[in-house]
Amino acid sequence: DRRDLDDAARLLKAVAEGSKDPELRQVAKTRLARVLVEQGKHDEALALLDAGQAGAFAGLVHEIRGDALAAKGDAAAARTAYDAALAASGPESGLDSAFIELKRDALAQSVAPPAAAAAAAPEAEAK
Repeated sequence: DRRDLDDAARLLKAVAEGSKDPELRQVAKTRLARVLVEQGKHDEALALLDAGQAGAFAGLVHEIRGDALAAKGDAAAARTAYDAALAASGPESGLDSAFIELKRDALAQSVAPPAAAAAAAPEAEAK
């Protein structure tokens, strides 16, 4: 399987910018953002995703923002975005709430709060 993310990004950008259908433009933007995250272009993905303009896609936009922020290493902002995605999700959203919770909770385990890390440092030095 050949993954040509550059071609995918080019085609999705054309749809996102050129379609007359606003919902199709929004779908193309969310998919383009996922491609950009995969390419390591996190800031471009975040710039593309405006939850305030997403309408029914707000939960999905928040989820993808969380993915981009997590990939950038900003666990606190990613957690906030995942929480916003969960708040925006409903039966008609099509979002997998359990998966979003899993991604959010994995952040909590992978990044220790600063106070816990500081408290653990003296104990490690004493050994």
